[in-house]
Amino acid sequence: MSTKKTKKTRLLVKNWSQKFVMIKELFCTKADELGYKKTDKDFQEYLGIGSGKMRNWRAGQWPSAEDLEVLHEKFGFAFSWLVTGEGDPFVETANAVAVEKEVALLREQIIDLQKQLLEAQQEIIRLVKNEPCSREPCSREPCPKQQPPATGTGSAARL
Repeated sequence: MSTKKTKKTRLLVKNWSQKFVMIKELFCTKADELGYKKTDKDFQEYLGIGSGKMRNWRAGQWPSAEDLEVLHEKFGFAFSWLVTGEGDPFVETANAVAVEKEVALLREQIIDLQKQLLEAQQEIIRLVKNEPCSREPCSREPCPKQQPPATGTGSAARL
């Protein structure tokens, strides 16, 4: 049984070494746009790791859960791929793009609703102050805008 465990551990080590190479290559392709150089030092800085941790990863040591989360956040790798090594490394990223588009659409709808709310609040204030409306046709009955001007209502008008 210990042989199986050793064999499985070696397989994981080999797989992580391969993943490390892929992750480092991805960093190198994006380094310029991220504002970094394609060096180990900048790679470490970008991920917030030390040289020892990078050396261990390169040698095949599996990263901690926290480090896997950083790799997911920084590069968009799927958690399932980071943990198991199986499947598409970016499947979750494709879903994230769809979610981001939906979030952007919802933000636009929120902005539109906020504008409508502001207009409604202004209309309420106008109604409370009994000011003439600025929209045509007026929905108020009787509309102060369409009322004929008041003719002398004081004592001189009665004479």
